Amino acid sequence: MEQTPAPVDGSRRRLETLLPAAIIVLRLIFATRQPFYLDWMVVLSAYWILYVFFSRTRAMSTITAATMISLFAVYMVREFGQVLDTINLNR
Repeated sequence: MEQTPAPVDGSRRRLETLLPAAIIVLRLIFATRQPFYLDWMVVLSAYWILYVFFSRTRAMSTITAATMISLFAVYMVREFGQVLDTINLNR
């Protein structure tokens, strides 16, 4: 006879979802020498945390757009110069 697993309440599920993202954010903030907002993993982990709380609200579309803009800004600050060097446009 198979036993069915006990149902997991909402707060425990939320904690299980938030814990990995919080660990990633804290590790990246305290272990790197660069500003934490210039790390794309911090941006995505913060999005993951916000998704847990706001996934069923209208604010999620605004949060998603802000995340996309932040990721684009991180790209422009950190990688755009390398792209220009690669295609030989940086003089």
